[in-house]
Amino acid sequence: MRAQAHSRAERGTSCCLAGTCECGGAYKHDPEINDRVIEALRRDARFRDTSVWVTTTRGFVTLQGCVHNASQKRALERLVKRQEGVATVWNETAALLPRSGERKR
Repeated sequence: MRAQAHSRAERGTSCCLAGTCECGGAYKHDPEINDRVIEALRRDARFRDTSVWVTTTRGFVTLQGCVHNASQKRALERLVKRQEGVATVWNETAALLPRSGERKR
């Protein structure tokens, strides 16, 4: 196991030094991607009354929290997919059920 890990690390360093891959690894841009997604959500009025957490790992964005309905959940996912650097979106948000007597949005 240790030899495999060393081999992978060595390949990553070698390709960086050779200029055939980006230095810093797959996680390098995660903070920027995460900030970009959060800013897009803040700017979009459709999501002001939601409670959504965003985490990013290797360009894979996970959304957790609550939205009002399935339509809002789909719109959220579409918005996030359009952000630069996002490879995949895992939308784990929950659509709230309307209280009895309330109309669906």
